[in-house]
Formats: sequence, C-alpha cells, structure tokens
Amino acid sequence: MPIVQHSKIKVRSGLEQNLPALDKGEFGWAVDSRRLFIGNGTISDGAPFAGNTEILTTASTTTSNSSSSSEYTPASGTFQQSPDGNTVVFWTEGNVSPIPASTIVWVNFPQVPGVDYNINDYIVTFANAPASTDHLAWQGWVEAS
Repeated sequence: MPIVQHSKIKVRSGLEQNLPALDKGEFGWAVDSRRLFIGNGTISDGAPFAGNTEILTTASTTTSNSSSSSEYTPASGTFQQSPDGNTVVFWTEGNVSPIPASTIVWVNFPQVPGVDYNINDYIVTFANAPASTDHLAWQGWVEAS
C-alpha cells in the first residue's frame, strides 16, 4: 500500500496594522486589506532592506498615470541601509524627501523618457508623475556630516 503524505503551509494572518516583520521567506496575510506579504530577511542575509515586501495580487493598490503616489510605492519614506552601510535602494513614485537636513548623493538615477525630474539638495521632484508601470529605482547614500 502506498504511503500518502499531506503537508499544510501555514501563513501568518491578521490586521495589516499588526503585521510584524516577517522572517525571511515567511508569508503574512492582511485579512482587512486582502494584501499578501513575504519577509525579506535581514540585511546580513543579503536582503536589499529589512522588512516585508508586498506580493502583488488583484487586491493590491495601483495608481493611474495622473496620480503622484500610491500606497505600495510611497511618496516618501525612510531609507534603508545596505550591507556596506552606505548605499541604499528605494522604490517610489512622486516626490521623495528623505532624512531632513541630510545630503543625499544620487547615483544610477534612471532616465525614463517623458518623466522629467530635478534634484535639489535632498529632494527629488518629478515634473510629471511617473506611470504606475515605471516603478523607478535609484541608489543614493547619506553623506556623513
């Protein structure tokens, strides 16, 4: 007689506001917003930033081209340090204003046709909101005072 084994994967679930930092590869389901997340792990594990990443589903937040920001790509936020403690990676749309009174040196900022922007001290401002499909990424670092 063959041996049949069934496995069950358990996923953390609860209200989105109570979602903890998930372990590397661990899933979390926000029952109120119907959003699915996976844990990034730690920076020492090689993650670009610590915390959770949303897995896009049909219930995920999206924006139109006329919007300057969306929920899953915030207009501003805290920059996360990478393993070397200097470079950071930040995904966003709209205007970005990181740590006040800091100087951000921007590198590798993509040239996206039709999306004009300027950099003034620590603020990147878009003349026109990028399309929700652009999902711009750039690297920068905070210079020590």
